[in-house]
Amino acid sequence: RALACRDAEGDLLRAVPRLLEMLAGLPPATREPIVRWTGELALGMGLFVGLDRGTGWTALSTREALSAYMYYVAGTVGGMLDELIGSRVGRPSGTEARAQAARAIRFGLGLQATNVLQDLSVDRKRGWSYLPEEVARRHGTATDRLHRPEEADRAMGAVREIARDAAAYLDDGLEYVLAFPRRRVRVRLFCLWPLLLAVRTLTLVCSGPAVLVDRVRIGRREVRDLAREGRARALSNRALRGLYRRERSRLDPLIAAKEGES
Repeated sequence: RALACRDAEGDLLRAVPRLLEMLAGLPPATREPIVRWTGELALGMGLFVGLDRGTGWTALSTREALSAYMYYVAGTVGGMLDELIGSRVGRPSGTEARAQAARAIRFGLGLQATNVLQDLSVDRKRGWSYLPEEVARRHGTATDRLHRPEEADRAMGAVREIARDAAAYLDDGLEYVLAFPRRRVRVRLFCLWPLLLAVRTLTLVCSGPAVLVDRVRIGRREVRDLAREGRARALSNRALRGLYRRERSRLDPLIAAKEGES
């Protein structure tokens, strides 16, 4: 009966046999990281599914809970992709390999933190807040009131706090991209494009209280222009740093802590 449903979850369940068949056909060097990391993702996400008590509103309680959520939903993906990419293009050894793996995980955290902020209104409509109650209270509000006009200033203080975390994670994402040899242009671009889009999205998120009531997104022209710029600079670490710094310079004034903010 459950498999007869027509929603996205039902489609996923019906696809499981085919997915398992495809997974079994992969070479061990590809299959093993996928199995290990997705297993960790699934087990971790199970912890958060259980938080919903059916009361109509569920919020993460602390920053630590948000960090754990982001790790399981996105940090694990970063770790998996780092191993898969490394199996194709070669991996550094020793200390640098561990550093690159850590950057990959933090890169994933930065992308997910951006998603959390971008989707505040979408999550609220289904009774969830991934912005922690602890953070909202620190700024004098509560997660179930973030969308109210009279709470806008306090709510944006909470948004900026998480945005500062996201930006720091994305800084590590830049170092992750730059660590790839310049000849690996396709790998660089695969990682660079979501990095640039995340910084630009954070800038939009922090530009005003619109994000509290509706999902904000950058326009198609901006996406196209950023993709073109990234492609033009992909061979030069210096040029990529310059592009990233330009994007960060637009974000930095918006996430600067105001008096009274942590």
